[in-house]
Amino acid sequence: MDTPVKRWHLERISCMKKIERMSILFLISIAMSRPVNGELTLNPGDTFDYKFTSVPFSQYESVRMAQPRGSFSLFARPESLQPGDVLTYQMFENSGDLVSICSGILPFDGMATCQINGAWRDFEGEVRFTMQSGSVTLDRLSIDVFTLAPVVVIDIETHFQSTVVLVPEAGIPSLLTAGILAIGWRLRTWRPHKAG
Repeated sequence: MDTPVKRWHLERISCMKKIERMSILFLISIAMSRPVNGELTLNPGDTFDYKFTSVPFSQYESVRMAQPRGSFSLFARPESLQPGDVLTYQMFENSGDLVSICSGILPFDGMATCQINGAWRDFEGEVRFTMQSGSVTLDRLSIDVFTLAPVVVIDIETHFQSTVVLVPEAGIPSLLTAGILAIGWRLRTWRPHKAG
């Protein structure tokens, strides 16, 4: 017997299945529109900011004359660099609104590093990369903070490190693909309700 409660329950199950299918299609479309490997290409005028508020523990290291310091290393694809390409980098203690504590231009070998004694002791900071001319493909960014070991041992320091694989955020192509798939799916499964 077809009761209103049973009909409501069946419609609810049908609706949940449609939502589940649409969610799966959305995730597939996002995955297909993103790069398979980690890289971020900057073009003239593009800026990439990386702000962090914590850096995970990596290891204890034995070094000569241990000193608290913060550093970053940027790795770009050297084959993406052409004569005339200029990428500037800046390192900030807490926020990009402050004066930079280290800055420079990406060398032609594709690796930039800044290391400042006493920087990022609170595990907070920001690095900024700005493409002035040409384009470059960035691969990964490593953030390192070195502190003195918690026990009084000469020449031992604590190393905190975070490595970030640079991947562009889902942009217009990803969102358009997801929207088109969702509309197509909805039109394919849409049926007008019969009155009565």
